[in-house]
Amino acid sequence: MRSRMIVAGALAFLLSAGPVYAAPPWQRDDVRPAVNAGISLSDAIEKVRASTGGRVIGASQGIDRGGRPVYLVKVLLPNGVVRVMRVPAQ
Repeated sequence: MRSRMIVAGALAFLLSAGPVYAAPPWQRDDVRPAVNAGISLSDAIEKVRASTGGRVIGASQGIDRGGRPVYLVKVLLPNGVVRVMRVPAQ
């Protein structure tokens, strides 16, 4: 009986702590200043629009393989192909 109460108490304590998860890479403190110091998302969208002549259908922030912040811009090209363009955030 006593061991059940100890287990129940430990379980209640662990569950009361709430979920623990890591922030996405672009929200980490070591990455965010680099994104803020570089170009904005709207500048990245305009850069892709101007260079491809296509229609931007989506955009988000991401991290490249080297750990550097990038913008991912999904664009519908004039020939009907959808591509995701990576624009460095710095």
